[in-house]
Amino acid sequence: MVFSTVYSKIYASAKRDGAAAGGLFWQLLASGMDSFRDGYDIILEENSSTEKLIAQQARRLYQIRNIVSSGNVGKPIGN
Repeated sequence: MVFSTVYSKIYASAKRDGAAAGGLFWQLLASGMDSFRDGYDIILEENSSTEKLIAQQARRLYQIRNIVSSGNVGKPIGN
């Protein structure tokens, strides 16, 4: 829920030509890196719904970047 809420705010800001920065990750780890776990980590193999949400956000922000770089600012952007 936290990721979804924050990503929605970042996306809404980017759609309005506002800031599109922010991460939300303390640590993104691969499996087998247990010695680095501190409770704020994400291991994608263990969190498929989080993995999908991160990928969706990346695609959405990439779409905005393409629109801005092509000079189509102000054109409606899908969800």
